[in-house]
Amino acid sequence: MPNDEKVVPLSKLLPAQGAGTPLARLPVVLLQVRDKAAQQLKDALQALFDNADDTLFEMADRARSNTDQNIFFEAMRDLRLKRKSIERGFLDKFYESFLALGQYQIHEPVLPTAVSFDKLALVHNDDLEKTV
Repeated sequence: MPNDEKVVPLSKLLPAQGAGTPLARLPVVLLQVRDKAAQQLKDALQALFDNADDTLFEMADRARSNTDQNIFFEAMRDLRLKRKSIERGFLDKFYESFLALGQYQIHEPVLPTAVSFDKLALVHNDDLEKTV
């Protein structure tokens, strides 16, 4: 049959699609939570940087010398230059953590180190008060 070449079984496509898109495995509710949290975090970061900028400007206004004022203005400038990259980096890490939720990783449990009870001893009240 000439059309047999165009027929592709779905079982061959599904594993490749699932491996390429780990977010597809996350429940829709979790994706909605991620998007809502990302928007709230973005708004909070913007408010944080706006407040920091305003505070630095007020501190520059109250500076006692031109040197101090220049330090605050330089900090404002530095903050404005790095603001977008900080916001982007923070949100990228946030989204990466959700990507990690869709991937199963098997880790060996970390066992606590053994405690030697031979070194433990009771302390008299007088000695205890001296060390406190």
